[in-house]
This record gives sequence, C-alpha cells and structure tokens, in this order.
Amino acid sequence: MDKKRVMVVPAFSGAGASFISSSLAVFAADREDEKKRREKGLLPRVTLAEPAAARFFSEAGMEERFVSRRFVSFCEAIEKGESIREICNSRSGVNCLFRVPGRDGQLSLPGLFRLISSAPGELLIFDCSSMPEELLRDAAAEADKKILVIDPLPARLIESAGFISRFLLRFPDSVIAVNRMNPGVRRAELARFLGRRSFIAVPHLAPETVYKAQYSCLFPAELDEGRAVLAPAMGELAEALA
Repeated sequence: MDKKRVMVVPAFSGAGASFISSSLAVFAADREDEKKRREKGLLPRVTLAEPAAARFFSEAGMEERFVSRRFVSFCEAIEKGESIREICNSRSGVNCLFRVPGRDGQLSLPGLFRLISSAPGELLIFDCSSMPEELLRDAAAEADKKILVIDPLPARLIESAGFISRFLLRFPDSVIAVNRMNPGVRRAELARFLGRRSFIAVPHLAPETVYKAQYSCLFPAELDEGRAVLAPAMGELAEALA
C-alpha cells in the first residue's frame, strides 16, 4: 500500500465529514490484509487524524480504552518539537491521532503541515471539520485525494453554494459524497445544483443506530446495522480513492 493522504472536507458545519472519515477508516481497517497484520502484531497502516475538531476522543471512548496504556497526543508532540512518525494509538486496527478535548490547543500552520507530512501510516484520513476555509484550501492542496461532503438539505446547500463552487473550481478532481441521502431528496435537482457532477450517495442512518453507537463508544460503521447500510457507499468511496 503506497502512502495516500485523504482530506475529508465538509461543505458546511454538520455536513458529516467526521462521520464519513470514521466510516472510511473503519472499513479500510476491516480489510482482510489489515486483519492479518493485526494478527501478526504489526502496526496499523490506517490512520484517522483530527487536525482541528475534537470529537473522536469522546465519541470512541478513548479514555476508557487507554486506561492501562498511554494515549499519545500528536498536538503535544508537535508543540514540543518531537517526532510524530512513531505515534501509535491503535484502536481496532486504526491509528487514532485524535485531539484531546480541553487539553490540546489549536495547531499552528507549520504544525498542521507537520501533521500532514509526517503522520504515520499508509492510508491517512484527515477529518477537516472545524478548519477555517483558508486553511482548508491549503491543507487540501497537500492531499492526494479530496472528499467534499455535503448534506442534501436545500437550505444548507444554498447557504454553502459559494464555498462548494470555490472548492470544486480549485479541486475539480474531488470526490463528492452526499451524506444522509434519503427518499425525500430530489436527485434531479441535486444533480443540477452540482452541475451534473457525479457523486456517491451515503445513506441516512437511522437515528437509533447513531445513538446506539455513541452509547457503546463505537463509530456507527462498527455496528452490524451501520455496516450493512454503509457497505455499498464505502465500497464506492474506496474505489474512487484508489
């Protein structure tokens, strides 16, 4: 597996970039070759990194999972000028470079680019939630692949039309992931809004699946019911990123 940096960019706050990022990481880590690596005790090749937001640490129950071992903060290492190439916070086959709520400050621009260039792993998935637009553009320029995540709710699409247009104009090869796709979406109108660009539809998960996952300190894609619904879309995304 060659090193590949994937930036998952939300068209607007709440579009679902974190959901898409974590789901991609879960499915990538569940490949047979990755399972065999885990059986041999090898380090994970899939890394899920959180440069700006700070939700994964609590959502995935990292405090409970790392009671008997140290969770290494990449933000702290960058601040101290230490190498981050050997950091390994392994969880279910994913190396978790998460921000610790209330402890990790915002990365400087040089710190962000150190993370992008030096993060360990071979498939690096960066959740760009909460990142300012000017930083998003610079960070995305360093990626091998870009995923633009939108929610098809018309009011939010109209509000974010400027950003979507600017982003796709600068990065025309971006993969568009339409999150929360459901029968109420008028696909023809959505296609017109996107200028007839192709997109990958990610089904809207039932609320009880999302709630059950968080109460269990899991990502929705780790539950059987979440995995069954998401598998086709995640397969399409994996192909688009190949």
